Amino acid sequence: MSEPISKERALLIGISAVIFGICTLLRKISIETLHPFQFQIVAGAFYGFMIIPWYFLAKETGHAEIWNISGVIWCLVCTVLGMLGAIILMYALRNGHDTGAVAALSSVSPVVTVMLAALFLGEQPNLKQAI
Repeated sequence: MSEPISKERALLIGISAVIFGICTLLRKISIETLHPFQFQIVAGAFYGFMIIPWYFLAKETGHAEIWNISGVIWCLVCTVLGMLGAIILMYALRNGHDTGAVAALSSVSPVVTVMLAALFLGEQPNLKQAI
């Protein structure tokens, strides 16, 4: 059985949800003038630029030298799927005037995550978490 979520963790989750909501709105605004592939090129270039400060932050906290090949492989798979999902979402956002509905429908991902976590990781959410 899972432990309850602390107030600090709930706050982090809430802040993350707000940030992702803002990002969806900004993604919609940006793809009115950029193609979804162009959006990914700009985002990828920015990520590449951010490698330098992230590396020094990781180095300072002692996490720059610890590399696990399976973690790297899962990260790459996650990145490819995330990019594919973002491109598909941008096409859905781009072709209509229902940004809220598209965002709401794309937010069923936690249901998929819970099912996959139960299947592959053996996680069993309690009834309160499932609701």
